[in-house]
Amino acid sequence: MNRQKIMTVACSLLSVLSFFTGCKKVENADSLSETVTEEVTETETSTLPVETYPEYPVTYPEIKPADTGVKYQSEDCNYENFKVDTQISGFEGTGYITGFSNKKQLDFKVNAPTNQHYDLTFCISATSEVLCCIQINGKESGQFHTNSEGKFTRITMHGVFLTEGNSTVSISSDGGEMAVDYLEISNNTSLKDIEYDTDVTLSNTKADKSAKELMKFLSDNYGKYVISGQYASDNTNSEIDLIYSVTGKKPVIRFSALETSYASYDESFKDIDACAEWYREGGIVGLMWYWRSPDENASVYANETDFRISKAVTDIDISCMTQEEIRGLYGEGKISKECYGMILDIDNMAGQLMSLKDKGIPVLWRPLHEAS
Repeated sequence: MNRQKIMTVACSLLSVLSFFTGCKKVENADSLSETVTEEVTETETSTLPVETYPEYPVTYPEIKPADTGVKYQSEDCNYENFKVDTQISGFEGTGYITGFSNKKQLDFKVNAPTNQHYDLTFCISATSEVLCCIQINGKESGQFHTNSEGKFTRITMHGVFLTEGNSTVSISSDGGEMAVDYLEISNNTSLKDIEYDTDVTLSNTKADKSAKELMKFLSDNYGKYVISGQYASDNTNSEIDLIYSVTGKKPVIRFSALETSYASYDESFKDIDACAEWYREGGIVGLMWYWRSPDENASVYANETDFRISKAVTDIDISCMTQEEIRGLYGEGKISKECYGMILDIDNMAGQLMSLKDKGIPVLWRPLHEAS
């Protein structure tokens, strides 16, 4: 028997042995299944509901432009507690209304022919500058100051939206006396002439690529969309998380505030980390600076501190000096304590911003946003 035949017979024998061994195992398994009862527990499955968020559709009235121009004489209003007078020349109608010194409110009942933006023109005379407050249907709409020439002058608020039908336009003063002759409403034309094309070129030609990309994003959306933003009171983003839990969406811009006081350094740097994380997730970083005066009575507001910015002014050009050089000037008495303290705060804030710049993160920067 040659080698090939030996190998064939050997393989055949192995196949037979494997067959019988397999049968034996199956028989053993069958016998076990007859003697052992296994308790089968059904696995409970649950389906998580798909998270849904309520829709908040935006509704707005259809604007129907129409030419109009209607005057409403003040003496035709309900002028109880006011006085009709005729002593000042240049009025229209049968007189004008006075008696605003006690902050009373004069109501004009107007009828708007369509839903559109209107120009509201008041004809007023005053011998001193008076702050006038305007309300539309009980809600504040704007303010303006009169002149003090004592002549009837037309003062216009542009682009005030009125819905079709009756509305109440109210005017009051801050306590100053004035004479109101009439209110004229006319269709506004200036809003449609606004051009929303912007120049994407930054004033800093050496700005980083990320800053230029951010400027382009803002310019591309300007006049077309509203870019959402939310102020975060700390690095936990609790306000943003609440928005997401209700709407399933997050705002584009995360605003937060930085401090320069030594007590708040840790919190500021925590917020810097939160800003970096927000940017990595695709968001835009916005930062504000609540600058507090660098003295014992530190405050954002001038009336709450002894610090005076006038004392921080110097004729020495310190804009490009190092901190060591500026410290030397302070030690020599060439700059004031107020000047030195303010420069330290600016440099400290610049250091916090540099930590974001080094990561290539652009910032919408709003320093001293309550300075007015």
